[in-house]
Amino acid sequence: MNWYDRLRRVYEEVIFGAISLRHFCRTLLTRRPLVLIASHAGPFIGSAYFFLRHLQGQSTVCSIGLVTRQTRYSLVQQRLPWVVRGGWLAHRLAKRAAVVCIGGYPSNEPFWADYTNALRVLVWHGMPIKAIGSQSALQPPYPQEADCCIATSSLMQTIMQKAFPLAGPALCTGEPKTDGLIDPKLPDSLQQLRATYRKVILYAPTFRDAVNPAASGYFADTTFDDSIAWSEEIKAILTRHNACMIVAPHPAVRMHYKGRLQTPCFLASDLDVATEHLMAAADYLISDYSSVIIDWLLLLRPMGLYCPDIAEYAARRGFPYFDFEEVFAPFIHRDLVSLVHDINQALSTPSPDDSLRQLKTRFHQHEAGGAAARLLAAIQAELRRRTKIA
Repeated sequence: MNWYDRLRRVYEEVIFGAISLRHFCRTLLTRRPLVLIASHAGPFIGSAYFFLRHLQGQSTVCSIGLVTRQTRYSLVQQRLPWVVRGGWLAHRLAKRAAVVCIGGYPSNEPFWADYTNALRVLVWHGMPIKAIGSQSALQPPYPQEADCCIATSSLMQTIMQKAFPLAGPALCTGEPKTDGLIDPKLPDSLQQLRATYRKVILYAPTFRDAVNPAASGYFADTTFDDSIAWSEEIKAILTRHNACMIVAPHPAVRMHYKGRLQTPCFLASDLDVATEHLMAAADYLISDYSSVIIDWLLLLRPMGLYCPDIAEYAARRGFPYFDFEEVFAPFIHRDLVSLVHDINQALSTPSPDDSLRQLKTRFHQHEAGGAAARLLAAIQAELRRRTKIA
């Protein structure tokens, strides 16, 4: 690193430090209930992002995001309040927070022991299909560390209570991130794609746990994504329908993905937009065992689940809540030929699918939109209840 780069880095740290200090002082001096919000991944995304965005228009609470150093700029651009996750300022705020919302495992959150007096809300980053929490053999025993969590339906309430031993209920508010499915104005990069291509396909697979963590790290190699994006059959379909494909690897591996895609395929990280906005712009979803398929049901648009490794995945991760193959049978494709045929049919003659409507009713009690407001109302009700008890 030369002297210019070092000087620029020092300058950036000073600027970012001043911004975070300003946010810290504002929250430290407020008399409103303080809500801390942490994302489940390095990027500040999902329900954490959309809930923080919603709370900026509220006068009843004071909110601030807990972010990594790598993603500070994103919140600065959007003028959202933040302090560095795990930093000294966050540690100070933890001691006076009324509510803390986290999108991942509570035990991974810095200063979790300092939140003993706060309402601890598990804003889990997606309604589970594969085993998570206490249901997962890949995780250590999960202690009771959260007071409540969010869910999208009575079925998902039961599932979340199985996965995470909670002190309180699973709140059927829906996921704040699904508010992004009906944002009135999509980011410019997506509007440009929609203006250039007649159809948009979104490919959003889940991550694969590494078979040999010592050799390949916690996550497996991400070349699985390339099997779709570099397929000649997929490229032919894209050309035939004047369509493009957006490849959105799981957030846990997105920053480690080294593949290079060629037009009309694009990496979601290059577009720098929320996954929910990608879904709002897409006409067809390709996924597998990812929780994004639950969110996608709200749109009632066609999808295909590419699952050539379903036996291996089930043996390693497991589907303990319901029979995945039975529930999603109309959408599962075990080979590329079947998937390509389905994409071609869906883009050629799009029509409502009764199977999608039935699944939507099963997994969602609410329509897209309003989840952040419902979650805030539930949190405020619990804070009032605690005040009366005290």
